[in-house]
Amino acid sequence: MPCGCVIFSKEYSSVFARCGVSAKKLQGFTMKISVTPISVAQIMRAGKMDAEGFVNYCAEWGADGVDILDSQCYAWFWKDKAREFKALPGWLGRAGIKLAACATGNNFAKFNEEALLAQVEIVKNALREAAELGAPVLRIFGGHHVDNGGEPGMQTHAGLPLIIRGIEACLPDAERCGVVLALENHGRLPGHSYEVRMLLDHF
Repeated sequence: MPCGCVIFSKEYSSVFARCGVSAKKLQGFTMKISVTPISVAQIMRAGKMDAEGFVNYCAEWGADGVDILDSQCYAWFWKDKAREFKALPGWLGRAGIKLAACATGNNFAKFNEEALLAQVEIVKNALREAAELGAPVLRIFGGHHVDNGGEPGMQTHAGLPLIIRGIEACLPDAERCGVVLALENHGRLPGHSYEVRMLLDHF
């Protein structure tokens, strides 16, 4: 089962307490679940499910929403981009679920300037697509640490400043598009929660 409904319970109260969140504030709190197509990537790549089928599949399992992938990094998700972009709102409406976010597959951890700027363009393109589809959020990556498939020498101290540069270059477009950038710690730059917090504090 790829999705469901999660209610925070007492067993998690100590974890949230360490984050400054009291158990009382969590009483009755329900987390909404959105599903990413990465969950069914093999099925979709094999041609056994298309974008509309993905939306319907998530609705059948009781998801509240779906994440939709950008056409540049995840071309396998789309068969006819122009037609499917127009059809998506109808699919969602009939299925009774929301478009929670869009997602792209950038990697800002690039020593080469041109390569870094190319990754910035990937995110900018994804922002335009997210705005066109009406997504409130675009999930982005930071970058890949050398120990996670990144470039030679791409350690944390070298990579995080590049992540900051990449995000900074995308912020004007995000503001113009009215889309929030959501950073996932895929690739380990950032990896730890304190590294994510450092990046948030920077901005």
